Amino acid sequence: MTQNELDAEELTQDTLLRAMRHINSYDEKQASLTTWTCRIAYRLTLNHLRCRRHEEVSLDENRSLIDSIDETTIQQALNDTSQAMTELVLQAIEQLTADEQTLVTLFYYDDRPLNEIAFIMEASPGTLATRLHRIRKKLSIIIKRLQPL
Repeated sequence: MTQNELDAEELTQDTLLRAMRHINSYDEKQASLTTWTCRIAYRLTLNHLRCRRHEEVSLDENRSLIDSIDETTIQQALNDTSQAMTELVLQAIEQLTADEQTLVTLFYYDDRPLNEIAFIMEASPGTLATRLHRIRKKLSIIIKRLQPL
C-alpha cells in the first residue's frame, strides 16, 4: 500500500514491535494471531498514509460509464492473469484510498473472509460487502480511463 519498499519494511518492523509489546492484549477468541497482527499493520499503514492524496472518482458524474459496465467486468479483470491486465488493475488500485486498497487486497488477493476483514478494519461484514460493490464500480471506471483506445 505504501508503494515504497523502505516504508513497507519500516511498517513491517513497527507492526512486529507493536505486536510483541501488546501480546498480552491478544485474545484468541476474537481472532487468529495472523488476523490480529494484520489489524495492527492496517492501523499503522493508515496512519502512515494519512497525508497521501487520491484523485476522487465520482460515481454520480460517471453514471453513463457505470451503466455501460457489465457487473462482472472488474471481477474478470481481477482474475485476468495477463501481464497487461494485471498492470492495469494494479495501476487502478493505486488510485484508491488506503481503506479501499486494504479491502481489495485482503478480499481478492489474500482471500480473507469478510468476517476476518471486518475485525481487521473494525467494520461490519455487511458494510464491507457494500464497500466492495462500490469499489468494483470505481475500479471499473478507473480501468476504463486507463485503457488505451
